[in-house]
Amino acid sequence: MAKKSILDHFPKKLIPRDVQKNTLLALQEHWDKADIFVVNLPVASGKSAISVTLASWIKKASIITPSKLLVDQYKDEYGYLHVLRAKADYWCETFNCPLTKRPQQKKLGKTCKKDLGCLGCMQYLRDLRRARVMPYLLSNYYIYLAHRLYRDSLIIDEAHCLTDVLKQMASKKLWHFQYKWPSNIKTTNELKEWINSLPPEAFNRRGKASGETSFGIVQENLIALKNELNSYRPTYLIDITTDDYNGEEYDCIKMVPLDISDHPPIMWPSQVKKIILLSATISRKDIEQIGLSGRKIQYIQADSPINAERRPIIVPQESKSMAMRVQDNNLPDMISYISNVSRYHKEEKGVIHVTYGLAKKLQAAQFPKDVSDRLIFHSKQDKTKRYNEFRDSKEPKILVASGMYEGIDLAYDAGRWQIIAKVPWPNLGNPAIKYMCDKDDAWYTWEALKTIMQGCGRICRTPTDYGATYVYDMTVKRLYESGIKNNLIPDWFKNSIRWEI
Repeated sequence: MAKKSILDHFPKKLIPRDVQKNTLLALQEHWDKADIFVVNLPVASGKSAISVTLASWIKKASIITPSKLLVDQYKDEYGYLHVLRAKADYWCETFNCPLTKRPQQKKLGKTCKKDLGCLGCMQYLRDLRRARVMPYLLSNYYIYLAHRLYRDSLIIDEAHCLTDVLKQMASKKLWHFQYKWPSNIKTTNELKEWINSLPPEAFNRRGKASGETSFGIVQENLIALKNELNSYRPTYLIDITTDDYNGEEYDCIKMVPLDISDHPPIMWPSQVKKIILLSATISRKDIEQIGLSGRKIQYIQADSPINAERRPIIVPQESKSMAMRVQDNNLPDMISYISNVSRYHKEEKGVIHVTYGLAKKLQAAQFPKDVSDRLIFHSKQDKTKRYNEFRDSKEPKILVASGMYEGIDLAYDAGRWQIIAKVPWPNLGNPAIKYMCDKDDAWYTWEALKTIMQGCGRICRTPTDYGATYVYDMTVKRLYESGIKNNLIPDWFKNSIRWEI
């Protein structure tokens, strides 16, 4: 490693904050002592500048993010980074290019010529060639894997997403058009009844060796599903859902593994010597899940650049449990509390984080008119539309949000307050989750805790911002105690909690 200080590689147009300086110097100090660096960076720490500085200092690294949106944000801020995107993100005249082998989607009376090609396709090929030789580059997780853009070092932004991404990649999908289960099946119990009613010949391994043909994979997946549904030690989450198949949504049964620690290290094969994981919510539990706990690890925890007084997390004295068994009984009290908080913040926009089921109950409830007129509800189908409606509104609207603990940015007046109505505990009604909870209660605690911590970061996005988070569900006290016991709660989160007495 070069003797030059890592801070000399900080982007020239920026002035490093204290949290960025301290984090980078800690990485430099421990660089030769570890293979894995787990860097806990709260909101407003400036992870992108840290990533770019580190890549420049290392000289040979890949920076990857979970989404195209984050890739664009990096590129907008650091235009000199070499970026590789998916084929579909490059403009193409005809979508019938012999160079990039795109599917025919439309005809414009002209095809790309092999000797020239259209500008978009040629740009994609140039970017791909350069991505293989450039010392450091930027892409999303999937492009990095698709082209095996491995370098000596791998820098992973928003690394808390990594576990779910790897689980999705390792999941098995059983498509309805292949397996033809009855369309009225809605639950895993009904699925179990159906699969146990199939004749033995449905599970025969015929044809070539299993996995060598699509037929072999179909048979193998069917056997795996039956074994899982009849197992007393489940290892998969089973979901009857829809998913993308060649660009279209189809019904499928998805089997998502709970434990991927023993799966092949597709993100970091042997040529990747150093792995740097950056996130506001990452812990030793994540490291165990992705199979890195056996390596030499250095944990680096940064302080939040936002004063704790500007981002309080308030647990009210009148909080009640929102567990399913008592939810209906306690719902009137929660509605009253939401109304009181909404009136206190009557001139400010806010968010109420709920499950889809609880959102339906709130939508059917009787709120005072001055509160109900501000509420915006959404379904799974119009989620983005309603979120944009909330963002664009000049009035102090309240978004009743489901599944928005991550990915939304409500800086400054876009969001001054939020209520976490129910602690997002994993569903113990699922046998696989129940098994994992019994096996490791720290895992169960961490799954809920990191979701709440991500949610708390949706408002109050910069050191000069401010915003209050209210946690109504009293089971947060049990979550906090378990988190402290298992050493899972970072100081920046602990310092912001206010227990009302």
